[in-house]
Amino acid sequence: MTIGQRYSWNLFSDENRGKFGVLSKNKIDDTSELFSGNKPIPWYTHLNGFNPSNVERQDIHDGITSELNRATKSGFRKHNQKEFEEYVFNRTKTFSMKEAINTILYTALREQERPTN
Repeated sequence: MTIGQRYSWNLFSDENRGKFGVLSKNKIDDTSELFSGNKPIPWYTHLNGFNPSNVERQDIHDGITSELNRATKSGFRKHNQKEFEEYVFNRTKTFSMKEAINTILYTALREQERPTN
């Protein structure tokens, strides 16, 4: 998963550096690498297993949240529909799709609206 132009959460099939890659606000371990670029600058860590402590989990959350707030180069933000976001994340009961951006998603939503006999 990327946010803006930075990797934030990865699963790797090649285990050379670790099975997981995660962005965080602070350094997680000695293998953590500092991203380059403008502040705030997050860390990226390759891990063989993912079992973070509460502090590490919060650092990951804070790092990803910071990237979401900082990122401006994102096709997702450009085409974001606030009404759809509310429907998905806040479980609002209604959603009126004004235009179908994604045909598969649009069809799936329409299937849910069909009355059952």
